[in-house]
Amino acid sequence: MRGRGQIEINNPRIQMKGGVNITTSTEGAGNAGSIGLRGEEIYLDGNINANTSGFGKAGDITITSPELTLSDRANIAANTNINSTGEISPPSPRPHR
Repeated sequence: MRGRGQIEINNPRIQMKGGVNITTSTEGAGNAGSIGLRGEEIYLDGNINANTSGFGKAGDITITSPELTLSDRANIAANTNINSTGEISPPSPRPHR
């Protein structure tokens, strides 16, 4: 099965501000790619999506950080219309201040 690209972002401090989007998707038989964020501090004010609207599996999303903050507009999703959804593995976020 084709598809399955991957996005990896590794940096000590990651800030997604102003509605930034990171997305992998597929519409055919292939699987959506995975998305990984790794950092000491991660702030999300945007969308992370690994979706499929075809027969493939939605991608996995992994967020590794001891300090993850989500704004009230942040969205993390691994959706599908037909097959299985992807796994989402973030730590428990602290509320935005």
